[in-house]
Amino acid sequence: MDPNFWLENWEKGQTGFHLSEVNPVLLRHWEDLGLHSAKSVLVPLCGKSVDLSYLRTLGHQVVGLELSPIAIQEFWTAMEAMPTRNEERGLIFWESEGIEIIEGDFFEIRPEDIELPAIVYDRAALIAMPLELQSRYANHLMDLAQGAPIFLVTFDYKPTEMAGPPFPISRIRIGELFDDHYEISLIESRDALNDNAGLVARGLKALSESVWLLSPKQTS
Repeated sequence: MDPNFWLENWEKGQTGFHLSEVNPVLLRHWEDLGLHSAKSVLVPLCGKSVDLSYLRTLGHQVVGLELSPIAIQEFWTAMEAMPTRNEERGLIFWESEGIEIIEGDFFEIRPEDIELPAIVYDRAALIAMPLELQSRYANHLMDLAQGAPIFLVTFDYKPTEMAGPPFPISRIRIGELFDDHYEISLIESRDALNDNAGLVARGLKALSESVWLLSPKQTS
């Protein structure tokens, strides 16, 4: 993910990746995870996702990570919130009503900058990363997770049909990125082509959406 590309998308309003409603994946599967409601959820590359507010209504403390100040401002405006603002090491920490958003480069955020998460929710971060950044992203995400499980949503398609983002992530690729540290379980896989008209217009003829639970391996 080129930071300038991401920032320009928000400046131009090219945010087709944004869902105006709660992700149906959360509605179908989150309760099955059996998380205590007060536990913290980390959401990388959160944009202005309404998923943050939904997770908060379930009682979670929510920490979003986001580069674009436009996305963050639009999120707080939609919430009609007046967050507090603190700045440290070039990062800006916004907080209101049990939701914190850290504004800054994902790769500059350290584990000590965030509350120890109970789980990571990655809906659109890994698939935003081109191949050359995926390993770096996954390694840094695991550092931030600090041993927490990862609830991961991915797309897969033939790369010859469309240039990302979003980028295709296969089961094999997930294994290459996470197998050393996580057990990988498939929760759901479905045909998502009809739900993504914008990607069809870009040339896709087939698209699968998969939901994974990455559980940390026990070390002896």
